[in-house]
This record gives sequence, structure tokens and C-alpha cells, in this order.
Amino acid sequence: EKLSLFVYPERVEIQLPDETLPLVIGQSVSAILRHKDGHTESLISEWKEELKKTLYSDALIQNVCLEPISSDPAKWRCGACGAKSNLWLNLSDGYVGCGRKNFDGTGGCGAALTHYEDTGSLYPLAVKLGTITPKGADVFSYAPDENDMVIDPLLGKHLQH
Repeated sequence: EKLSLFVYPERVEIQLPDETLPLVIGQSVSAILRHKDGHTESLISEWKEELKKTLYSDALIQNVCLEPISSDPAKWRCGACGAKSNLWLNLSDGYVGCGRKNFDGTGGCGAALTHYEDTGSLYPLAVKLGTITPKGADVFSYAPDENDMVIDPLLGKHLQH
């Protein structure tokens, strides 16, 4: 990172750090560089996603999965359109469907949401394939009272069925 101090009206550029600057100028520059304004800090905190524990984890219905999910990501496909990306695994019945279409046309066909609706809205939790790690995964709840990313504290158990 290149830092400079500009002196006006002379239009002189001084490369920083510069040991020949008066002490008070050097201290002022250091203070400015260390300063974190409240507006920037509030914007950063707004973007930090705070996930809530899902209300549906403890009593999640888990049906027998008729078609086991392959451990090979190359074999994962959306059950509706055959897409290979943006795939969500329903934690109740093992259905794999695309995520929703994004505003710019990217994303999926929305099969994961459609499946939730077509099954009587009984199976609300889905995990995004490709995000599963020992520390967790991206889990979405389609339940109307959540309709958001959530934490599933029983995710390991739900993935084992």
C-alpha cells in the first residue's frame, strides 16, 4: 500500500513514512490512518450475518431416503432441471433441488422451494450441497416464520438418516 501526503497550494507530494516531517504532522497522519469512523463500523456490523437456531430441528420429520445421495459431487443433480450447481438437499426426505433464481437470472430453477411447497410444507430444512464441513453448513428454513438461513444444531444427525 502506497501512502502519500499532499501539500497544497504548492502541490508537493511527500511519500510516507517520512522521518523529516515535523512530529505533530507525523502523529496526525498516524491518527488519521488508525481512525475507524462510526459509519464504516456500523456498515460492517450490518453485514455480519447473525444466524438463529431453527425452531424445527428437534422435531424434524425424517423419512427413509429412497435414493441415497452420492458422496461424489459430480453426480449431484437437481431433481427438476438436472442442474449441477446451487443445489439444496432437503433434510427430511433427501430431495435435491436448485435454489431460487437470482434477480440477475443466475441461480437455479427454485426446485428446492417448490418441493417444500408441493410436500405440504412439512419439510422445511434444506442444506446447501458443497458447504458441509465438520463445523456446519449453509442451512435454509423454508418455514414461513423463519424463511432464512438458520443454524441446525442437529445437522450431523439429520445428515446421517
